[in-house]
Amino acid sequence: MPHCIIEYSENVINAFIIISLLKVIHDTLASSLVFGKKNIKVRAIKYNDYLVNNNKEDFIHLQVAILAGRNER
Repeated sequence: MPHCIIEYSENVINAFIIISLLKVIHDTLASSLVFGKKNIKVRAIKYNDYLVNNNKEDFIHLQVAILAGRNER
């Protein structure tokens, strides 16, 4: 069961684009036929308060995790 988490700064991506991006990630993982569609977890977290290199610099971070001990489907 893969978990995909996108973390991003507040002004990098608007809400419409982030939903489209989540769907692309989900569909791409589903098309691999490695995971069942219902087991794919994709989510996004927007940050309003952050510092990068001690400045308020924009960022996007994608984390992908597959938990041990789970069925493939």
